Order: sequence, then structure tokens, then C-alpha cells
Amino acid sequence: MTKKNTLAISAMYAVFFVVIFALSEFCHSDWCRVHDDDPLGWVFFIFLPLLPVFFLSLLTYRMRDEAFRAWWNPARFWMPVIIVATIITSIIDSQSGSSIGDFPISIPVLGFLYALFISSSLWKIVRTNRRLEK
Repeated sequence: MTKKNTLAISAMYAVFFVVIFALSEFCHSDWCRVHDDDPLGWVFFIFLPLLPVFFLSLLTYRMRDEAFRAWWNPARFWMPVIIVATIITSIIDSQSGSSIGDFPISIPVLGFLYALFISSSLWKIVRTNRRLEK
């Protein structure tokens, strides 16, 4: 049941992501403006870790439950960490105006966390799946 719930919730966010992205790119009116200072923008950025979760849960959906569990247990830790880091770095960037060069400090911090989450997830999935195939 956790497998289905994870896939369903992350799929809903993936649809939300596509709709919000399309609105922000193709609509040039004020009513459909989506930026990080708007409520929809906050939801968009805060729950952005659900996008890799969607692809990783899609990857593990057809695998045995042990492979999903091996990935899901650490993912439950990483999701809140990335969400909290997103909130904290956004607050720091908006209040202090801290930046490295021309882009905000949140980009390398969140980029590192996302890279670590995705690479460790893929490693865990592949390692567990190979062990189960033997």
C-alpha cells in the first residue's frame, strides 16, 4: 500500500509541477504569475523533492517490495531534510541577499542535497535489486 500511496502522491505533484510550469512559462498575465514569493510558488519549490520521488517510485514500482523498502526508508529521511533546507535557504536568501556571484546561495546547497538524494537512492535501488536477483 505504501508503494501505491507514494506513487499516487508524487504523481499528483508531478501533474501540479507541469501545470504550474506551463502557467508560468506560457501565461503572461498577472493572475497566472508564479514566482517564489507567491503561495503557489512556495508550494512549487517546497515540495519540489516530490518530483525525483515520483521518478524513483516509478522505477521501483514493478520491483519486489524489498527493493522499494530499501529505497523508501532513507528517502523518508531525505525528503524532510530537503524541504527544510529549501525553506531555510529561501529565507536566508530573501532576508540577507546572500549570493555567490550572480545566483543565490540556495542553488549550490539544494543542488548538492538533490544530487546526494538521487545518487544515493539509485545506488540503494540497484544494490538491493542485484542482491535480490541472486
